[in-house]
Amino acid sequence: MTSICNGNLSATVAQQPEKIGQLAVQAGADVLQGKKVKKKIPVPLKLVTEENVENKR
Repeated sequence: MTSICNGNLSATVAQQPEKIGQLAVQAGADVLQGKKVKKKIPVPLKLVTEENVENKR
Protein backbone atom coordinates (compact mmCIF):
# COMPACT_ATOMS: atom_id res chain seq x y z
CA MET A 1 0.00 0.00 0.00
CA THR A 2 2.87 2.34 0.77
CA SER A 3 4.29 1.82 -2.72
CA ILE A 4 0.96 2.85 -4.24
CA CYS A 5 0.78 5.95 -2.05
CA ASN A 6 4.36 6.86 -2.98
CA GLY A 7 3.66 6.45 -6.70
CA ASN A 8 6.04 3.49 -7.07
CA LEU A 9 3.26 1.02 -7.88
CA SER A 10 0.07 1.73 -9.81
CA ALA A 11 -2.05 -1.14 -8.52
CA THR A 12 -2.13 -4.39 -6.59
CA VAL A 13 -4.73 -6.93 -5.56
CA ALA A 14 -5.92 -7.58 -2.03
CA GLN A 15 -7.57 -10.61 -0.52
CA GLN A 16 -10.75 -10.19 1.49
CA PRO A 17 -10.12 -12.07 4.76
CA GLU A 18 -13.50 -11.13 6.24
CA LYS A 19 -15.32 -12.51 3.19
CA ILE A 20 -13.14 -15.65 3.24
CA GLY A 21 -14.11 -16.21 6.88
CA GLN A 22 -17.81 -15.64 6.19
CA LEU A 23 -17.82 -18.15 3.36
CA ALA A 24 -15.87 -20.70 5.44
CA VAL A 25 -18.33 -20.45 8.33
CA GLN A 26 -21.26 -20.76 5.93
CA ALA A 27 -19.69 -23.82 4.30
CA GLY A 28 -19.12 -25.38 7.73
CA ALA A 29 -22.74 -24.74 8.70
CA ASP A 30 -23.89 -26.25 5.42
CA VAL A 31 -21.82 -29.39 6.05
CA LEU A 32 -23.29 -29.75 9.53
CA GLN A 33 -26.77 -29.55 8.00
CA GLY A 34 -25.92 -32.36 5.59
CA LYS A 35 -25.67 -30.13 2.55
CA LYS A 36 -23.01 -30.59 -0.10
CA VAL A 37 -20.45 -27.83 -0.49
CA LYS A 38 -18.09 -27.05 -3.33
CA LYS A 39 -14.55 -28.36 -3.03
CA LYS A 40 -13.27 -24.87 -3.83
CA ILE A 41 -15.08 -21.66 -2.96
CA PRO A 42 -13.67 -18.69 -4.88
CA VAL A 43 -13.48 -15.29 -3.23
CA PRO A 44 -13.01 -12.29 -5.53
CA LEU A 45 -9.89 -10.18 -5.13
CA LYS A 46 -10.09 -6.40 -4.83
CA LEU A 47 -8.07 -4.15 -7.10
CA VAL A 48 -6.28 -1.50 -5.04
CA THR A 49 -5.23 1.67 -6.85
CA GLU A 50 -4.30 5.21 -5.90
CA GLU A 51 -8.00 6.11 -5.99
CA ASN A 52 -9.07 3.61 -3.32
CA VAL A 53 -5.89 2.77 -1.37
CA GLU A 54 -6.99 4.74 1.70
CA ASN A 55 -10.08 2.54 2.00
CA LYS A 56 -7.86 -0.55 2.29
CA ARG A 57 -5.71 0.57 5.21
